[in-house]
Amino acid sequence: MDFSLRQIVHFLAVMETSSFLRASLTVNVTQPALSKSIKTLEDRLGVTLFERLSRGVRPTPHGIAFERYARRILVDARRAAAEMGDVSAGASGRIIAGIGTPYVESVQDVLATFRDGYPDARLEVITGFAGHLGKLLAENRIDIVLAMYNGIQQEDRRNELAYEHWSTDGFIGICPAGHPVENRKADPEELARHPWAMPLIEQSAMSALRSVFSSAGIRFPVVSLATDSIELLKYAVIRQSMLSIVPEFTAGSRGFDGIGRFRIQGFDFQRNIGIIRRRNFDLSPLHEHFLALTRQRFVAESASRRAAIAATPSSC
Repeated sequence: MDFSLRQIVHFLAVMETSSFLRASLTVNVTQPALSKSIKTLEDRLGVTLFERLSRGVRPTPHGIAFERYARRILVDARRAAAEMGDVSAGASGRIIAGIGTPYVESVQDVLATFRDGYPDARLEVITGFAGHLGKLLAENRIDIVLAMYNGIQQEDRRNELAYEHWSTDGFIGICPAGHPVENRKADPEELARHPWAMPLIEQSAMSALRSVFSSAGIRFPVVSLATDSIELLKYAVIRQSMLSIVPEFTAGSRGFDGIGRFRIQGFDFQRNIGIIRRRNFDLSPLHEHFLALTRQRFVAESASRRAAIAATPSSC
């Protein structure tokens, strides 16, 4: 199978404009030339990528499926060109790393250490929650991800990603200091009496939490706030006396000093944390050095945070 980068650019232009005419203007070629380019690509793939309509076009199921790979190809091509420029300029290379939001604070010291060791290297860090970073990884927009990977692994039905396990943690409840459930293992019936601020956790963890209440025959608590903001969760807990849950790793950070903790009877969901990358992505020595520094810092920070929450009772 043989197709050109130019055809990939033309294909994506049509996907984004839903029109051969508008796409031709976008990529600065004539409409007949663009139509011929797409037809040649379809012939080489052996499928029809677009359904031609009276006004514009729409992608076929093959076109929708091919878009994912086309974007990867284009991103890799652009990255290769940028990398060649870095090499020509005497740089050592570039890393694009995704760091899960809960782990940013724990590895921020790595940035200075890495810069001292590789002053000519370029390090780009993208932060976010695991689901978002997993999509960026699949689209080839980042090289490696440090995050909780339960949900990403479930979605990886084609086994395209590789996982390096670094740590495991669960969830712990947080409450205002002095709250009746503080430092206890509370049962679902008691917890359902209070309003909750709920983080936007992965579906598997939420299902496990809901099953705790349904198994006890208790209606799930009223969720007054759902958010992906840790600061909003803390505000709801401290200022509005709500209950919430956060990863144990997060609860052990300095930002949670003074906030009460509790455990939920029957809720023992475990999260896998580590490095995720595409199986066809070869780590360079630069990547290996960055990962070694990050792992050393992360493991030390994990131990420190586990110690910080060790006093929270695991049973009544």
